[in-house]
Amino acid sequence: MAQQTYNELNPAQKLIYTCSNIKRSHVDFDDSDIAGIYLRDNSCIVVRNDGVENIYQRDLIKIAYAENVNRLVNFFHNLGPNYSGPSLWIGDGQPETYVMLRGAHYWHQESKNTLVAKTQRKFIQDNELNSIKGTGPMVSFLENDHLPIGHLVKLCNNSCSCHSFQKQYRILDLFKEEISEAFEPGCIHLTWLKTYKRFLQQRAALINSIPNGIPKKCAAWWYAPPDVKHPRGYGKLIILYTDQGHLAKKKEWKTYMVNKDFNQYDLWQKLFKMVENGYVPFNGQTALPQIKL
Repeated sequence: MAQQTYNELNPAQKLIYTCSNIKRSHVDFDDSDIAGIYLRDNSCIVVRNDGVENIYQRDLIKIAYAENVNRLVNFFHNLGPNYSGPSLWIGDGQPETYVMLRGAHYWHQESKNTLVAKTQRKFIQDNELNSIKGTGPMVSFLENDHLPIGHLVKLCNNSCSCHSFQKQYRILDLFKEEISEAFEPGCIHLTWLKTYKRFLQQRAALINSIPNGIPKKCAAWWYAPPDVKHPRGYGKLIILYTDQGHLAKKKEWKTYMVNKDFNQYDLWQKLFKMVENGYVPFNGQTALPQIKL
């Protein structure tokens, strides 16, 4: 029997052909008892400690990698204090450059008291958004290894300061060689920001389509993060709607699907559905002081 030849992974391949990505593309994959991961022709070979080889489709793992890197994370993942979205930054003179803070205030019920959340609030209070000049200084502040509070995202050139994007960018030639010449680095922050902007544009277009600009059909949401004891669990999302305008009294609002539980992973889909159905979305916590839930 001819001896099999294994190809060692280069730096890009090591990021692509991980246990996690093999699992995402092959649900029956067992990530225990692994001696090594190698490539051979169009296959990814997982060698077990007893010498047994398991063969997986290389192309499926590439797809799983790209989908995971560019996935849309939940709505609260990149919101700053008081549900604020990314801030436009002109400190380096480039258009469509945003400071995006990590969603530290929404990790769990007590996460507003974490050092990351406190530093974010101080960043805003001290107006450091406008006082820090130059990409280097801003990235150093946001991506501080000891206390990372956010990322610098540039839609003008589709780039992000996050580690995931930068790892791809530094060895882009190897990624193009492995996946496709058309491959471009991506990350969850670019995907999130593009989705957020698309939502704001669609919401604005809906309002502009109303003759007097004052909507009667409105929907609003309230959110409570997960319990501090289960920070990776589900938060609680409540949605109300009315045909009497956003200043309507509480009794004039109805609960959306009252017998169904919603969480942080539902909000993106619900926001776009609201607009699609002609209901202008509002953040109940900040825009509807007359309603307390």
